[in-house]
Amino acid sequence: MPALIREQAAVWADVLARTDATTRPEPGLWSPAEYGCHVRDVLVMFASRVGSILDTDGPVFQNFDQDEAAIERGYAVSDPAVVAREIDDAAAFTASEFARVGPADWGRIGTRSDGVEFSVASLGVYCIHELRHHAWDVR
Repeated sequence: MPALIREQAAVWADVLARTDATTRPEPGLWSPAEYGCHVRDVLVMFASRVGSILDTDGPVFQNFDQDEAAIERGYAVSDPAVVAREIDDAAAFTASEFARVGPADWGRIGTRSDGVEFSVASLGVYCIHELRHHAWDVR
């Protein structure tokens, strides 16, 4: 899992180096840089959730509101070069948390604030999905 996270996150360096990285393809759709900010933030979220599950029995996670995060964290005015470095850092952090997972840990559970349960394994699948999905969004 750690190598796959790093591999999938690495594509963002090229995406964020593009000349159109701060250009929205149409009104209401995020620019590649804004998607990069989202990817950075969800990587940190996944790392935090996996760490909580490994360190605590039955943790409850706060909801992640991507639209609220976009406003609060200034996605629209982000510097693509900075975001690229932050994605690298977030991917390293996330990979390190997944590297801590032992064979018996994959089924450990945490619960989102809306009651949805996630295992470490399902968070891993969800993490890779997010990385691939958003890379597709900005192709």
